[in-house]
Amino acid sequence: MKVYTLRNQDTQENLLHPRIGLWYTKDLEEAKSMLESCCEYVRSLNMDTKAFVIVDAETNEVIE
Repeated sequence: MKVYTLRNQDTQENLLHPRIGLWYTKDLEEAKSMLESCCEYVRSLNMDTKAFVIVDAETNEVIE
């Protein structure tokens, strides 16, 4: 079973939630929702979000 997480491609770091820790889920739709929430927050800081992607946590393959 695949596990998805969020990654900043510019830094090659997985994203950490300030309260929860590593962002991860086994549900791709939930991963998409997490990514959108993350990007909304980053945009609210007037920062670029194009480096943020969903990846397979085991293979680090970017999920389109």
